[in-house]
Amino acid sequence: MIDRSVDYVFKELELMHSKVDFAFRGSSEAKYKLYNSCQRYYINTELFGHGSDESDHYELFVTRLIEHTKQWNRGTVASMLQEMDISPDNSLAYLSYMQHFGIPSPLLDFTTDPFVALFFAIDGMQFQPSDNEIDNYFSVYAVLTNTIFTRTWEYVFEKNTEVGKSLPYSEVSRNTLAIISNSNPAYRIINNTNIINQKGLFFYTNNSQDPLEKVFFDNAEFMKGEVGEERFKQEFLGHHEFGRCFNIHKSLAPYILDVLSERGITKEYIYPDVWKMKQSVVHRAVTEILVKDDKTPS
Repeated sequence: MIDRSVDYVFKELELMHSKVDFAFRGSSEAKYKLYNSCQRYYINTELFGHGSDESDHYELFVTRLIEHTKQWNRGTVASMLQEMDISPDNSLAYLSYMQHFGIPSPLLDFTTDPFVALFFAIDGMQFQPSDNEIDNYFSVYAVLTNTIFTRTWEYVFEKNTEVGKSLPYSEVSRNTLAIISNSNPAYRIINNTNIINQKGLFFYTNNSQDPLEKVFFDNAEFMKGEVGEERFKQEFLGHHEFGRCFNIHKSLAPYILDVLSERGITKEYIYPDVWKMKQSVVHRAVTEILVKDDKTPS
């Protein structure tokens, strides 16, 4: 679907946002599939050719990444988790930390705010018109998050991630898919202004090769067989693949940035600079106490 009217897209996203049942992700290229950073690294460096059983080999790779994050700098990250009363053996907490600092992880960032997703899609995007039509578009994905499907993930997965509880990666990787919400304490270990303003959550998959939309579709087909087609249709409201995808022409980016700015969605909001906070706070406080009394001799 190619949405040439950006006002229509804004209207549709606003409607979805009002239902609070969707998660959103922006992509600067419509041609990109939804791979997480661990999948991209594993595929692009052809690590998949070095193990007899690919799923076990991929799980070993993620496990080693977690272990070395845990050991880094004489256990600094593990000590931080202990200070926050999170088990230093909670692999999900390490994955959240790894994702924040750019270490390959099987997590993919989404947000509950479609306009934040729009901002991420066009932030820093370069547009050079191409004869290949798909190159001229970027995307915003909208995925249902309150269905029998996702509630099953929550029951199976998030019940095992309480503060202070050990969670080895072997337990996490048993889940083909999971949504890790920002209410999960392990998700919120980097409790900074970025996470608050970006309104984020994660999608997890244990698959090494398939993009998230294919994993989602395959699981949806399985769930359809489990609950029956009629109930499945009622739960998914017709979105039995991957919700919706809006493809938007890149030439509309300046207009979109203006609309987002009117909503308060700016680079300064999405990426708060705490060093600038000091300057702003002190300046405003000093200005307000230095109000000149006209009766005071100059």
